[in-house]
Amino acid sequence: MKKIFLLFLALLLISPASFANRWEEDDGLPYVVLKTTFDYTPLREAPSTNAQRFTHLRKGVSIYAEEYDSNFYILDFGTSRRFWVEKKYVTAVDKVVEKRGAKVTNVKLYENGNNYIVKIKTKNKMQTPYKISQSGNDLNFQMFDIDLKKNRKQRNKNKDTYGIKFKSNKADGFNIFMMKPRVNSGVLALNYKSKVPIFGYDVKRKDNALILQIRKPIDIKSKKPLKDVKIALDAGHGGNEPGCVARGIKEKDVNLQITKKLDKELRRRGAKTTMTRKKDTDVGLYKRVEMAKAAHADFLISVHQNSLANPENYEKSTAQAYIITMKTQKLWLKAFKTALCAQQVLKTTVYLIHLWH
Repeated sequence: MKKIFLLFLALLLISPASFANRWEEDDGLPYVVLKTTFDYTPLREAPSTNAQRFTHLRKGVSIYAEEYDSNFYILDFGTSRRFWVEKKYVTAVDKVVEKRGAKVTNVKLYENGNNYIVKIKTKNKMQTPYKISQSGNDLNFQMFDIDLKKNRKQRNKNKDTYGIKFKSNKADGFNIFMMKPRVNSGVLALNYKSKVPIFGYDVKRKDNALILQIRKPIDIKSKKPLKDVKIALDAGHGGNEPGCVARGIKEKDVNLQITKKLDKELRRRGAKTTMTRKKDTDVGLYKRVEMAKAAHADFLISVHQNSLANPENYEKSTAQAYIITMKTQKLWLKAFKTALCAQQVLKTTVYLIHLWH
């Protein structure tokens, strides 16, 4: 009878129905170890597909979680906040009693011709979750689930870094520090304050290190503003996605013709270009971004068309340019003011419309 009671008690403790209410009760209970199976896996601030996204993770990142319901896992980053991930984006690879975070040994900050680089070296290849966000000229990066248990001796010598060695060439604007950990889990934080607009950033894994790259501003020449500027050209839609359709004319075809003309003109003016598609093919949204990143593009121009309620009044329509921030817009206009930009695209569009009509 006693054995039956103990078995029943054990089953009760691991029941999924009890997971949602036991987070604050005992951190020693089993965790499910998840791995992200898609690039740009969204983590949300509530268990709903309509909830705000906290961050996105690359494929292969490990996350500690417990069951929440049939669609979501609830996540533990070693902070007081909780986050959620849809089950379709992850796979369960293990179940453990205790979290095993990344053992960070040192953080190195340096620069090369094109980037500022922050290299976070770890003893293991475990990829822990992180968040990177930008607000104006400020860039904030956080790496969660840093294992501090092995650093106790070093921690007594340097309480601010908890035994992690920081190496820097004294690049301006960077502040790297450890946030107050919970038990043996810490958060490595970085803040970068730039004096000029940030041109881009990326996070990647290489061997036993997580590498944050921050692009330096490009040098735009006043006489030849497009010379050696790397530009990725994206003809919107394509393949099974026609875009808007009017009188049998498909937006995807217009986009491609304009992009080809734009490519030719930009090259003539000294720019180095790459196109996300040169034919009527399907190209995923994330794939387009990856192609631009692989080409180390300084700018990404995506060409689209608007549908008009009255096509007969097309001459009264205007070109529209959507630019990320006002500060990057100044650099954009400086590069394209004497060269091309919207006027050339608009002339090409009107010319094509005349041909079709």
